[in-house]
Amino acid sequence: MRPRRGPCTLSLDFGTTDVYVLDNEAPSPIDHPTCKENPDMAENPMTEKEFKTLRRFIKPFSKLNVFVYKLTSGRLMGKFQGRPVVLIEMTGAKSGNKVTVPLMYVPHEQGVIIVGSQGGAPKSPVWVKNIQKNPQIVAQYRGKRMNLAARQVSDEEKAALWPTCVKHYHEFDDYQARTNRNIPVFDCQPQ
Repeated sequence: MRPRRGPCTLSLDFGTTDVYVLDNEAPSPIDHPTCKENPDMAENPMTEKEFKTLRRFIKPFSKLNVFVYKLTSGRLMGKFQGRPVVLIEMTGAKSGNKVTVPLMYVPHEQGVIIVGSQGGAPKSPVWVKNIQKNPQIVAQYRGKRMNLAARQVSDEEKAALWPTCVKHYHEFDDYQARTNRNIPVFDCQPQ
């Protein structure tokens, strides 16, 4: 059974959890009037209203996830769907304060790849702007911390890395299909 929200599938990645709203009677996304009106629209678009509503959930859940992860060195809330979660500590683009977010990640070379999918939402997650402005980050997996430099990859590099990302977290393909934005991918390597 594929999760659905109204006419379009809704499965949102909050770094460590997906939220599914089930509606077995929902029509196919292609049959939905909004999708017929705009054939260039993403496969399962999320409206701005849905996005704003879900953002109210993302922030407190992420804070709880970070707190529990740090408290237990990742033994609790350190995996999602059997896949490990990493905490990324960064500097806020506007505030200059330290910010920590839980994210799915892909091991790559000596560091990690992180993907700004936000479940295929119409806008990139806030942490993308933070890393674009301040690329020096700390990645914590369980009790191990690594100082890394994040670099947003080019479209050509993304095309080469994307199959690896999808191999580790297949939902990334669904998220890209759901949005018209080019989901940013960051290669984070030791300094």
